[in-house]
Amino acid sequence: MNLFATLTKRQWEIVEYIGFGYSMKEAAYDLGISVETVKIHLKTIYSIIGIQKATELAKFLYCRRFGLALEMCEPAKRMGALVLMFIFVGSLFMKDPYCRTRVR
Repeated sequence: MNLFATLTKRQWEIVEYIGFGYSMKEAAYDLGISVETVKIHLKTIYSIIGIQKATELAKFLYCRRFGLALEMCEPAKRMGALVLMFIFVGSLFMKDPYCRTRVR
């Protein structure tokens, strides 16, 4: 995978849509192009980056967006998920200070 690949503006738009989980049809609709055009762009993007799947494209996008080395992508994602899980679980046990209770 080539993290330093140079892509055009349109290719980056498609990378972001597909990398964030949009379907080709949704990406095409939002960008105002045909699904076939998205497929052609994806083939070109995959060959430039040196990948074969959309999951690899999501990994490329994550590493590139956060400026992480390829080896650090997975540990960084896991650490982020762990932090979010602790925040969520902690919020289950904390009383909401903004919630008003009725006093009788």
